[in-house]
Amino acid sequence: MVRRLKRDLREIGEDFPQRQVIPIVIGKLPEDAPELKLSRLLQEYRRSREERLKDASKLTQTSAMLVLTSLQKRLLSSIEAFARTLKVHRAAIEKQASPIRTSGKLSQTLPLLFEPPGADDERAELVEDEVQAEENAQMAAAT
Repeated sequence: MVRRLKRDLREIGEDFPQRQVIPIVIGKLPEDAPELKLSRLLQEYRRSREERLKDASKLTQTSAMLVLTSLQKRLLSSIEAFARTLKVHRAAIEKQASPIRTSGKLSQTLPLLFEPPGADDERAELVEDEVQAEENAQMAAAT
């Protein structure tokens, strides 16, 4: 298997459209809009976890922040994705999961929490339910 990045393929002439990020400003939302309220609650949760784990090991803190970053990504993705991920996170907390043990980097141990499978990732060929199941397992392990 040969792995190539898009920039490498562009150099040899492959034509990929350039990705353009165009911000969409949504103004005049009421302060009690569900989207804003949910975002504020997640920020409160983040602050409380940071405070609770301030004396914990660096690995524990990194794992906790990884979970919170994943929750934030899910919230920005869709309410449904956030709800599914939050359900897994909550179940893992309720089971008092043992701390994550890893011999490598977290990004290698829990890759789906860092980014979704790309086109060159073997998981890109899996059905959505299988990817979601693997992601749920990683979220539970990180929690």
